[in-house]
Amino acid sequence: MKKLFFATAASLAAATFVSAPAMAATEIVLEGNEFNEVLSADFGDTVKGPGMFTDEYFFDTPSGFTSAQLSTITVRGFADINFTEILLNGVALTLFSGPNGGDFASIQDLFVDGGTNTLVVNGMVADGIGSYGGTISFVPSAAVPEPGTWALMLLGFAAVGFSLRRRKPEARETRVRYNFA
Repeated sequence: MKKLFFATAASLAAATFVSAPAMAATEIVLEGNEFNEVLSADFGDTVKGPGMFTDEYFFDTPSGFTSAQLSTITVRGFADINFTEILLNGVALTLFSGPNGGDFASIQDLFVDGGTNTLVVNGMVADGIGSYGGTISFVPSAAVPEPGTWALMLLGFAAVGFSLRRRKPEARETRVRYNFA
């Protein structure tokens, strides 16, 4: 009885691991140069079909504004991939179809907090193999001084104001007018 129980449990566990597709997230490394504050990276995937697929990407940023664009790659005038939903940190990208049947998605200037961001691409492969590609770009937001910096700045203004107010008046040259009338 024990052998039958363990054999059944083992076969159920094996079936569960085999049938559940593994979805590993892919890291996107944003790069820039010292002259340009815009960071960007290209990404994409080739997906076998037919059927639905989900790809997940992640990238790290400080606070700022992120934009993303994706498009399917068309071969012989038709695309093998149709996007169903694309989410950047839970916000849906705008999806539209191009004149040659390709799908496009974009979002502009989405504010993101510092940390890890996720991009989830959901779609359907019609037949065979389909490909898509995209670009993520990031612009850091202007730095906001910390409260300690504000306090130090206000203390400096107060010290300058106090020193100007306490300054002794300078000796003034007096002119004497003689009136000879």
